[in-house]
Amino acid sequence: MVVTGFIALGIAIFVILASVDLLQQGLYDTEYQQTFLGADGCSEEVLLRLNSDDSYTGGAFTIGSTSCTATVTDAGGGIRTVRVVSTKGTVYISTLELTVDTNVSPIVVTNFEEVL
Repeated sequence: MVVTGFIALGIAIFVILASVDLLQQGLYDTEYQQTFLGADGCSEEVLLRLNSDDSYTGGAFTIGSTSCTATVTDAGGGIRTVRVVSTKGTVYISTLELTVDTNVSPIVVTNFEEVL
């Protein structure tokens, strides 16, 4: 009887720990998505500003609870490299890098990628 009780207790503890792990993973996924969407929103803001002023060099933005910093570097020949780093809290960070051709109107994004 005691052995059966210990086995049942072990199974219950395992199920509880597995459930906590799944909840933590779900929270991580949600926070990561919010950070990525914040970076995407910031990059859109940078593109709007760059479209109206091709000498724009970047800045800091807040979208919801996500803050981001954008840096625009002149790569020469009307090509700009945009780097957006978005953070939520101290753990979640998302970085996007874009290559933009400002020689045409409206500007054209020639490369868009998430940098790890």
